[in-house]
Amino acid sequence: MSKYTNGALQVLEAADTDINQTFTYTEETSECVICSTRRESGWVTVEKSGIISKIGEGVAATLGIAAGYLLRDLIVDKAVFQVKEAQLNRIGKTEVRMKDAAGSIFWARLTSKGENRLLIEDIDIEKNFELDGEDLIEEQEREFNRFGMMPSFQ
Repeated sequence: MSKYTNGALQVLEAADTDINQTFTYTEETSECVICSTRRESGWVTVEKSGIISKIGEGVAATLGIAAGYLLRDLIVDKAVFQVKEAQLNRIGKTEVRMKDAAGSIFWARLTSKGENRLLIEDIDIEKNFELDGEDLIEEQEREFNRFGMMPSFQ
């Protein structure tokens, strides 16, 4: 069985709507090695200097911070922060990796709402499936190239 057709994906295919419920079930059956639970989303107010001046309770608990932190310090990939910040200013949203209060790294979407308000949402589950799908396609392309064949999904 391929690493992409494990029990976790079979459970997800059978799920109706609630992805959190799916992962709770997956954790109980030990079918998935790395499972994620949905973290609290919330609003933050960021000053021009980058300091968070107001933060919602849910996202404060998720990140383990209070007002006064620099937004830049919450981003795991410091080297790409300027690019992500420019993307946020240009199109109003970006995806970054952040650390939660427990020290776990997760994918978050930052969405700009107004001049200095940001919505921080946990998109870890979706982003990891997206990246796994990209890995699968790359793996299949390598196999096709190895045999001199053209994949039909291009």
